Amino acid sequence: MPDFNLWELTEIQMQMILWGTIAVLAAIVELNTFALVSLWFVIGGIASFVAAYFNVPFLWQFAIFVLTSGVIGIIMIPYVRKRNSSYTPTNTDSLVGHEGKTESELDVITGAGRVLLDGQSWMAKSVTGSNIPANTVVVIEKIEGVTLFVRPKN
Repeated sequence: MPDFNLWELTEIQMQMILWGTIAVLAAIVELNTFALVSLWFVIGGIASFVAAYFNVPFLWQFAIFVLTSGVIGIIMIPYVRKRNSSYTPTNTDSLVGHEGKTESELDVITGAGRVLLDGQSWMAKSVTGSNIPANTVVVIEKIEGVTLFVRPKN
């Protein structure tokens, strides 16, 4: 069995490695984001990989990558916009802007503190950067998980 030497690869093999690497890296990005931001580069990389296999000149391989990625991207943009606009607010999203009352001091150093909102006790943090004393009326700025981010009502 002959030894593998990276420096003895043919130009076609090097081009195939290039396009395969681009496709794999774009796929890794896509799998980590789930936002359809690099799927078209995966497809463009695969198309250029096939072109390299058939010994198409490199400039044509690059053109195939750009055109394939661009066309797939243009086709996918309406789908991505529709997919991202179909966000359905949850019940907790409707609490933003409502008022509650601190049950205990909201301590910015420890992150401890609770707010009573519609008869339910929630973990809460101050968005002002300073502590909020107990029994203070607060306004919910945002919700992350089960934690309210609040500011004192003016």
